[in-house]
Amino acid sequence: MKNNVLLARIAHLEVKLAIQENRLIKLEGKMSRDVKSEQKTTHDDGDDSVHHSESL
Repeated sequence: MKNNVLLARIAHLEVKLAIQENRLIKLEGKMSRDVKSEQKTTHDDGDDSVHHSESL
C-alpha cells in the first residue's frame, strides 16, 4: 500500500515537472524570437555606440 502511494506521488511530480519543462521551452523560444527581432530593429550596422557619440 505504501509503495502505491509513493508511486502515485512520483507520477504526480513527473507530470508537474513535464509541465514546467514545457513552459520553459516555450519561454526560451519566445525570448529567442524577442532577441532576434530586437537585434533587427535596434542594430542596423551592429554598433550603435558610434551614433550616440556623433549625436553629442
